[in-house]
Amino acid sequence: MHTQFGKIYFRFILVMLLLVMVSSQPAATPDFRGQLSLWSGAVKNDTRWRTPSGIRYLPEISLGRRITGDLSIDADLSLNAYYATDFETSYRKAKLYRLKFRFTTSQSETRIGLQKISFGPAQLLRALMWFDRIDPRDPLRMSDGVYAARFKYNFLNNANLWLWTLYGNNKTKGHEIFPTVRETPEFGGRFQYPMLRGDVAVTLHRRRADTGSFQYRENRLAVDGRWDMVLGWWFETVIQQQLSTALPYKWNKMLTVGTDYTFPLGNGLYVLAEHMLTGASSKFWQNDRDRQFSACLLSYPAGIFDTVRWLGYFSWEDNSFYQYLAWQRTYDNFSFNLSLFHYPSRSLDGAQSNIHLPVTGYGAQLMVIYNH
Repeated sequence: MHTQFGKIYFRFILVMLLLVMVSSQPAATPDFRGQLSLWSGAVKNDTRWRTPSGIRYLPEISLGRRITGDLSIDADLSLNAYYATDFETSYRKAKLYRLKFRFTTSQSETRIGLQKISFGPAQLLRALMWFDRIDPRDPLRMSDGVYAARFKYNFLNNANLWLWTLYGNNKTKGHEIFPTVRETPEFGGRFQYPMLRGDVAVTLHRRRADTGSFQYRENRLAVDGRWDMVLGWWFETVIQQQLSTALPYKWNKMLTVGTDYTFPLGNGLYVLAEHMLTGASSKFWQNDRDRQFSACLLSYPAGIFDTVRWLGYFSWEDNSFYQYLAWQRTYDNFSFNLSLFHYPSRSLDGAQSNIHLPVTGYGAQLMVIYNH
């Protein structure tokens, strides 16, 4: 109850700041945009066919102004309203999607509010998916935001420093299994430095998690890097420490390695491959439970308006294979996405549930997107 009140109060303050901005500069015109998407398809899971369909609208209003010198401020407010049905069960919801203020200078950026925080070079098997859940299949690239204050400073040598604190996020984020304890903040930061022909970064995060039966301290340390040398190369490695004797595993480790290249075939065939190793253990130097996943992306621009993409995921533990094939045609305001997919009957680890993206069974889906 206290957490819900705190979140409502925080939203109220942000909305009031937005109204103050609007009223303080009557000559400025807010920028209003929106995205309307409709989808329908046929999905078979086990022996049963379903026809999931729906409509979603994402209205967004933004406003910005220069305060003084190189200091500027802008605000962004957007909603996520949708209705979805398989003609047996229906879902409808309208909620905040983004509500943030951003202060920028020539070298820094500060964001406060409901926002997306995403980093790391991996695209398909993301060890650094800590605060977002972007699905590479998703034409909308949607992800719920987090309530946070995030500061980023860009050095003149292209290094950058991130600092953040999260508060009021009561649901799991990214790869989390348990949510953060209510009314407790989370802290972290990231430092990225140019090295050779690429970048290396170190990321830290600390929070207190709640299993429902007990609470425990969680520390995360990550190192990642990317280089472009003939091919693109990158890695993400994460070590997560869970300080509780009640949990079977004190240590969780993840490693993703990846590469990409555009072959000079026709209009250019883009190929990306990633492999992930995960491990859980009671002691740091041992692995009591290992898993491996591989993923591949092929993308080909078939013309000025058309792109064909194929995604494949493979779980080495249970030999399950996940395939997604999509054709997308894009105009100035409209885009059409037709997809065919074949997923295992049980979703792979890392496949995030989304109202407009099936994660099990096989079938087809058409999505129409209008941006204004």
